[in-house]
Amino acid sequence: MRLSRAFYLFAALQCADFLTTLTAFHFGGIEKNALVAYAFPLVGPVTGVLICKLLLITIAAVAVFFHRLRPIAVANYAYLCVIAWNVSIICRLLGRTV
Repeated sequence: MRLSRAFYLFAALQCADFLTTLTAFHFGGIEKNALVAYAFPLVGPVTGVLICKLLLITIAAVAVFFHRLRPIAVANYAYLCVIAWNVSIICRLLGRTV
């Protein structure tokens, strides 16, 4: 199975989302995604977010296996927005405006 650039970008964006989410947690932010927040009492916030990210990367790998790259490309745009949102939240938590 040859992985695409879209998949590598997706994996990198998942890592960036993971790191910005943890940074927001550090400064007092909370998780607004109900599915991710559901895992918190079971395994803790860091492990909960990590499990969700690994699950998403696995689903993307399956999509690549079945030659379904368009959903990954669309998700990449969405995650760019999510990361920008996370950064804006971090800045607000620090008392800065973006």
